[in-house]
Amino acid sequence: ENGIVAAEQEFDPWGRYRDATTWTASTTLPALPNWLWRGYTGHEHIEEFQLINMNGRLYDPNLGRMLSPDNYVQDVTSTQNYNRYSYALNNPMKYTDPNGEWIHIAAGAIIGGAINLTIKAYQGKISSGTDALVAFGIGAVAGAVGAATGGAAFTAAGGAAAGGGGFLAGAAGGAVGSAASTPIQSVGNSLYFGDPMMTGKEFATNVFMGALTGGVINGGIAAYNGKSFLTGLPTQQNISPMIPIPAKLTHEGNSNQSLELSRQQIKEAVPDYGPVNYKKEYLTKVTGNDGNHSWNRTSIEIVSDNGKVFPNSIGADGEPQILIQMIGDKYGTNGVFEIVIRNGAITHQRFIPGGVINGVPNQYIPGMPGGVKNPSPWW
Repeated sequence: ENGIVAAEQEFDPWGRYRDATTWTASTTLPALPNWLWRGYTGHEHIEEFQLINMNGRLYDPNLGRMLSPDNYVQDVTSTQNYNRYSYALNNPMKYTDPNGEWIHIAAGAIIGGAINLTIKAYQGKISSGTDALVAFGIGAVAGAVGAATGGAAFTAAGGAAAGGGGFLAGAAGGAVGSAASTPIQSVGNSLYFGDPMMTGKEFATNVFMGALTGGVINGGIAAYNGKSFLTGLPTQQNISPMIPIPAKLTHEGNSNQSLELSRQQIKEAVPDYGPVNYKKEYLTKVTGNDGNHSWNRTSIEIVSDNGKVFPNSIGADGEPQILIQMIGDKYGTNGVFEIVIRNGAITHQRFIPGGVINGVPNQYIPGMPGGVKNPSPWW
């Protein structure tokens, strides 16, 4: 009233206290009245632990990091969004986040409000501005609750950006979000517009459709990014072949003509550009989750470029083939990586624990001493 300053706080860009006059960092908390318990960007300070309660998450101003990750990656084109512990995109000089995690909730409210308003208008129940406002409000509340609860369930189920968690996480988020939002919308529309309350069957149907929709969308995103539709996990497991010494293409006991033909077929199977050429019947084997058969492109190129090549190998069916073998290890297990090529296409690739370079395809037999033997049928 008399222009006397009752209290004064000063923070650096990351929320640490500093002297209001000199701007030097201060480890001594200023003497503040009991009513002033909010500080940096208007958030509640928990002085006993030197933390700031930012509603959605707790923030440590000394580290400049949240104590828990953000549930969402808001912008997949920005690398800063992938540091889910950061505050305000690591740029507090430009941005603030005054309300914690709210973007997805706001989006859910807007979408839910618009959908409910559209439905009520189609049903002919909007006769005034008040009706429109109430219809939008009912849908907004339901949408916000659905986004908040569904988002939490999605994250708890392993959901993440780029289809992380796959169909399962998307279904969990969709089911929980629908279970939380549909009763709110039903009650609100019943009280104001006189709609009948939804039945238990209708509730179950909504939850099922929410799970199906969420699962298909997130599973589709996972598949688009080369991950498992169901789980969102990579469909190929990384392996670690070790280049043998000497690291060069080695042919033994073959004419120059067979060497040249083998090089051509290897290049046809593993071209510099474009996909690896597999025999059609073998595709399901190499695109599954079995890490012994399913390799990434880099591993295939390393083995085909640096392994020992046997151009005149004969398969168990008596047909000629090109065999490439290379000693290495996968997840700490020693063995041999091998590729078989026929007519410019890979017909077999496998890591055999305990395998050896011997010029014939190896087959791993669990419990067998040495772990290898020649396969009886051609596969």
